[in-house]
Amino acid sequence: MPQLPQDELITYLKELVKQFYYFPQSAKILELAIEQIEQVKEAEIKARLQRLEDEDEDW
Repeated sequence: MPQLPQDELITYLKELVKQFYYFPQSAKILELAIEQIEQVKEAEIKARLQRLEDEDEDW
């Protein structure tokens, strides 16, 4: 599966969280953002799969 745009952002934010070790509140905000992005990514993948299934049924 090709890499989604969110993958690069998630990777970047995870590295940023490591740098925010001394700022736990900021790190937590970044972790929450990562969770939200991962949920959007999962929803997009499910939507793509559903479209493919729908197209397959049309044949």
